[in-house]
Amino acid sequence: MRQQADNLAATSHDGTDEPGRRVANTAQVTKEACDTVISQVEQRFSQSDHLIAAKLVDSSFFPQFVLSFPTSELDCAVKLWPLDNKEKLKSELITLYRHSEIQTGKTALSLLKSIYETNLEEAFAEIVILLKIIATPPMTTAESERNFSTLKRIKTFTRNTMGQPRLNALAMLSIESQLIQQLQDFIPKVIEKFSQRKDRHAAFLFK
Repeated sequence: MRQQADNLAATSHDGTDEPGRRVANTAQVTKEACDTVISQVEQRFSQSDHLIAAKLVDSSFFPQFVLSFPTSELDCAVKLWPLDNKEKLKSELITLYRHSEIQTGKTALSLLKSIYETNLEEAFAEIVILLKIIATPPMTTAESERNFSTLKRIKTFTRNTMGQPRLNALAMLSIESQLIQQLQDFIPKVIEKFSQRKDRHAAFLFK
């Protein structure tokens, strides 16, 4: 479509109001839009090896893997994640593919739950590690934006000389405020610890 932008702009023009200028603008906008789409596609789908490796625990592929073991998917998983014992993982996967009674559900989390319910976590130790990695969702864009907005509220102009340990502590308190509010006696314990750190001008403790 980008290569045909000039022809598309010429054919879509109706012949009114400065045709040369309108055709040039239309072709330029089309090329810019195509460039944006191409760059986004390359950026978003260039690192898709984790999707290939996740096929190892996709129950819909298990009948196919019984006939032909997914060697390329296993190599991809070992390359991506800290799976040290490749041969043990391969033998566990072969056993898993042949036992359909363990294959409950279609997701990695359901398979992991089934392994724990049948007390097979020691027999499938490497598979459990693989399932935990796949079932762990990465940080979303909204989560990272939330952290940055919290940091902006905490480190203001008046607190510009704040040290890194205190900044990390205040950021954690602000982000996990709901969890902290559920803790019993959190504020009194903080006040007591603060008052016992060193001698202060104010009397926080009454003897």
